[in-house]
Amino acid sequence: MEIALTNNDVAVHYELIGKGYPLVMLHGQFMNTTMFNDFDTEFMKDFQIIKIDLRGHGYSDKPMHIKMDDYVEDVLTVLDCLYIKEAHFLGFGLGGAVAATIASKYPNYVNKLILISTGIKSYYEAENEFHNRYASILRTMSRKERNKVLEEYMFHDTKTVKKYYKRMKDTQTGMTEREEDAVITSTIDYNPQKLDVIETETLIMCGKQDELVPLDEVEALASLLPESKLSIYEKSGHGLLYEQYDEFVQEVKSFLQTTI
Repeated sequence: MEIALTNNDVAVHYELIGKGYPLVMLHGQFMNTTMFNDFDTEFMKDFQIIKIDLRGHGYSDKPMHIKMDDYVEDVLTVLDCLYIKEAHFLGFGLGGAVAATIASKYPNYVNKLILISTGIKSYYEAENEFHNRYASILRTMSRKERNKVLEEYMFHDTKTVKKYYKRMKDTQTGMTEREEDAVITSTIDYNPQKLDVIETETLIMCGKQDELVPLDEVEALASLLPESKLSIYEKSGHGLLYEQYDEFVQEVKSFLQTTI
């Protein structure tokens, strides 16, 4: 197990796979590095894949208070540990917000940027609005029960997404409520409006059926980034990388191909 320590001694778990130009892959909220395992064989021939468990997730430490800049520190700590000064970045959901923040604050680290299911609002705000929309259904349920019900509104091909989810290691079950709350509130200080300084070539990917991060919010983010291309997956929701796996892999490879 590969571990890097931040300046404040937070242990950050990461995985290295393949050889070639570095490709950093950042997972979504309450997910971990294993969400990308099914893509290893697709990308490892051309890239050195660096998958990182952000703090509060996976096998990394789980502090009681987390801010967006803490996630950024996690990623840069791993890259500095590996002597990587530049890489492509691919982030899903929360990971997309972290990758975009790095591109805005530390642009020299980022060659090309891929944002998946990431919109103009902070993840904290987007999730609150999503939950409020279905409050009448959810109000008597536990947090775990609520999340299971909401999957039906997040994804278009729920059956396919659940197949991939079953292969992902469950590192959330053992978390305390305070540890989960630290993750949930970690993006309160995230301000996507500040991303307009990003000049990195960016691919923004979204599922048309996604109710957690709706299309209009993704379009608003794309309008902020002058070097961005928006790609809409008609038959997908929040889990487009699983729901339209082949199309996703092909588009990512095509977007990154020019710098290989």
